[in-house]
Amino acid sequence: MAVHILILEILQTIIGVLGMIGNGIVAVVIYKVPYMHTITDAFIFNQAAIDFLGSLFLLLTANIPRPDSFPDTPWYHFVCHVWYSQLFLWSFFTSSTINLLALICERYIALVFPAKYIKIYTKRAMVFMVVAVWLFGPLSQGLYMAVANKLQDGYCYTSSSVIARAWSIILIVVTFVLPSLAMMFVFGHIYKKLRRTRTDHTNDNTTTWSDEQLQPVHRARHVALKTLLFVFVSFLVCWTLNQTLFLMFNFGWDLDFTGPLYLTSSVLVSANLCVNPVIFAFKYKRFRRALSSLIHGTPLSENQNLQQSEAITHETTFDVTTPMN
Repeated sequence: MAVHILILEILQTIIGVLGMIGNGIVAVVIYKVPYMHTITDAFIFNQAAIDFLGSLFLLLTANIPRPDSFPDTPWYHFVCHVWYSQLFLWSFFTSSTINLLALICERYIALVFPAKYIKIYTKRAMVFMVVAVWLFGPLSQGLYMAVANKLQDGYCYTSSSVIARAWSIILIVVTFVLPSLAMMFVFGHIYKKLRRTRTDHTNDNTTTWSDEQLQPVHRARHVALKTLLFVFVSFLVCWTLNQTLFLMFNFGWDLDFTGPLYLTSSVLVSANLCVNPVIFAFKYKRFRRALSSLIHGTPLSENQNLQQSEAITHETTFDVTTPMN
């Protein structure tokens, strides 16, 4: 059993370091390059910042030793509820999920409701969304930790009381089930929209656009959909096992929190901190151009073909003034 815990700590340490490096690079590039200062990139920057701090706290929690016993003092009650409950870590996990949902919804509205997009995504609305994302994690997890975490007889542990289990089920539904269903709906609607638009272009004999002009539009749309689909699939892969096990535990299943199955689920959840930079950054062509510009110290300018592609795409109600390709 101790071997399993040691392996988990080693893997979480590696993931924490890689997550800090990857998300740090994403955040620096977006911050430094004005070309990347778009609404979509703002959500990606927010994702990177949240996952960077999540990686930091993952690294700390994996390497700071846990005392054998906790004295019954106000300070250790605070430490039990705030630190050894992993409140900060799970708060960043939750905020990361909500920000991912916000990012996908931003692309959804840009594609399906382009006329409403500018009205919805104002500066004031963006500030509200970013603040809401950061607050949602600690508020939701803090309420759960306040109910579930206990310090008794020198032990800091998670209570299995009826109230704690009920709050846990609510938390799983709000932070995993509902976001997953929302993202499924969004992807289904986006797919139908892209397919319908492409069919309309194919059947419209009055269009003045050539196949050469339409090709980059369709390619940009499909790359955008594929990129977001990777995000969603990786989210499901990383989170489904853990949330399923925890849900079963709260319905009465005897779950071994130190067993290989649950520890594997913990590694997968932690790995999501490393997956996001790969999907949002290294499969994001504009980011790669910006990163190359910073590395080589050369000024960044828009490629004329990209400008033309963006202009055409905007004309076809697929707003890539904040593209994801």
